[in-house]
Amino acid sequence: MRRLLSVLCCLLFSCALPLQAEPALRVGYFELPPHTGAGQVAGEGLALQYFERISRQMGVTEVSVTSYPLTRLLYELEEQRLDMALFLGKTAEREARFIYAKTPLLVTAAVLALPQQHALQQIHSIEDLLPLRIGVWNRGYRSPMLRDPRLQLSELSSLNVVEQSLRMLLAGRIDAFYFPDQLAVRYQLLRSGQETRIRLLTLPEPGVALYSVFNQRSAAMYLQRYEQALGQVQVQQDYPSFFREHMALSAP
Repeated sequence: MRRLLSVLCCLLFSCALPLQAEPALRVGYFELPPHTGAGQVAGEGLALQYFERISRQMGVTEVSVTSYPLTRLLYELEEQRLDMALFLGKTAEREARFIYAKTPLLVTAAVLALPQQHALQQIHSIEDLLPLRIGVWNRGYRSPMLRDPRLQLSELSSLNVVEQSLRMLLAGRIDAFYFPDQLAVRYQLLRSGQETRIRLLTLPEPGVALYSVFNQRSAAMYLQRYEQALGQVQVQQDYPSFFREHMALSAP
């Protein structure tokens, strides 16, 4: 009888204890309009909006989303002060430090921006790029062609490196600007009214895949749930379709 009462008391006590809440999923991103942005401009932050669908499908009760410069983002993720980066290009150095989702959020094309009057009309090989002073994002992803040591690269750093670099291009401070995501560059050209002054050439390479990325600890907690949720959301609407739909709605 005493044993039965003891068991009942333990059950009653355990039922009275509050359930421990799951910690907030800590997500970091870098500024890359229109995928991400601080919200001052209508139509920005599309990747953040799309991720809301994914997090709901994951069953996450609380999400903490914070913007960082790219270098700081990588540091915070490695130090486990973030659980995931919203999207990153894949490099061998990053793969050694982080766990990438199997399915990319987006596959886009790397482009070279040139003044409209520039003689170069199509990129056939690396030899077409060797005479150019090319602006590139400091610490940003570079596709295989842009890793050639013979290239003349000017590393740029800014909260909005696309906007800064296009201004430098028009001012003649660089001959060309490389960026791994054509969507971000096309958006900036449209927003600034420079689409008739700058021409984009696609690099003759496979598309650039952008993935959500986790550190070792958070991958054990969230990666499987994320991949299942992403697959379910993509069946309804993938991110490129979501992007095109919302960019059309927000176009002037």
